[in-house]
Amino acid sequence: IPVKTGLIPDDEQAWLVSDGIPNMISLPQRLLPSLLTQLLPDDMVVRCSSGNVLQDSFSTGQLKQRRAVSDRGLYATSVMAGNRSWLTKTVAQMKKHRLNTLVVNIKDIEGIVGTAFNDPVSLQIKGQRSYIPDFKKLVDELHTNGISVCARVTVFRDHQLAQHKPEWAVAGPGGGFSGWINPANAEARAYMIRLAVAAAQAGADAVQFDYIRYPERGTVTWTAEPSMQQKTQNIELFLREAYQSLNPLGVSIEADVFGIMLWQTEADLAVTGQNLRHMARYLHAISPMIYPSHFGNGFRGTPSPANEPYKMIAISNALMEEELGDLPLRYVPWLQGFGYKVSHYGPWYLQEQLRAMQAEKMPHFLVWNASNVYETSYQALALANAPRNSGAPEATNTD
Repeated sequence: IPVKTGLIPDDEQAWLVSDGIPNMISLPQRLLPSLLTQLLPDDMVVRCSSGNVLQDSFSTGQLKQRRAVSDRGLYATSVMAGNRSWLTKTVAQMKKHRLNTLVVNIKDIEGIVGTAFNDPVSLQIKGQRSYIPDFKKLVDELHTNGISVCARVTVFRDHQLAQHKPEWAVAGPGGGFSGWINPANAEARAYMIRLAVAAAQAGADAVQFDYIRYPERGTVTWTAEPSMQQKTQNIELFLREAYQSLNPLGVSIEADVFGIMLWQTEADLAVTGQNLRHMARYLHAISPMIYPSHFGNGFRGTPSPANEPYKMIAISNALMEEELGDLPLRYVPWLQGFGYKVSHYGPWYLQEQLRAMQAEKMPHFLVWNASNVYETSYQALALANAPRNSGAPEATNTD
């Protein structure tokens, strides 16, 4: 059966092969990420091989059951996720406002792993803390409350790792410290993947990679800056390696990207290396950070994007559908739950973003607030979830 999904290269090896056995197919392992398991019966057996060696065999039903994450969620640092008072209040609010996913920081940009996974590299660079005393216990508790857990791992921005292993890092301006890790370094990639695997083995439903890109120009100094092709290949290589380790565990593999990367301009690709079509081969979901405040004034003819939340979310959603809607990805954008650059921040701000999501019938979203302060967001969610003509007051643009 020739495969034509737009994801698989058009070559003579892009085929699925029937084994002559009911409900069983085989394919090369490199094509597995592009397999649309949601279109196959639950009892279908998929065998994948590399060369002539069988590498993996699984039931599509097992993967679909584990990866059916319906994302409406919040972000939590490891410090706050390990804080009993904050967690109890947040779980109650999430249930009240029909949120079902908590994105928990496992490793942040400082390079701190917030729970005791005891990876040799984390211990060597003194980068482990016990903010979350027992990650598996946290996952079990959230599952009991009907909340899925997405483990967030920042990848190539890691201050602790760059400081203790400068040979893995990219130098800063003038040869100084940058805090960025070179995506071409195999040992660094393996470390990040081990942390993701540890989270999955502890029961996380999804792993979300952030800072899975090259740094902005001006923040690092290259002896010879990699070409756009080299950058995109290294980002894809990391995801392929992550997929090979995480896919057998049945977790949803996800990535954050700049909102601007939905436009996929050559200039942006040359900086970040984030070719979304290439990355999609190894992802189940993508989460563009489409915060209105992060688009520059005048962007696409909008004088002040930060103060037009509905418009900016609607533009981003339309572009996602137009440019990437044919990909078998869940679209789970990060919405803005903070007041940066906003003239009069209040519940209206998130409500307008949610209204834009609802207008396009896009049900999945995550709300970002770096300090994990969500009181204003909860007010917006209450308004967004209220039945029409319920008498609920309209949100206003005052705090």
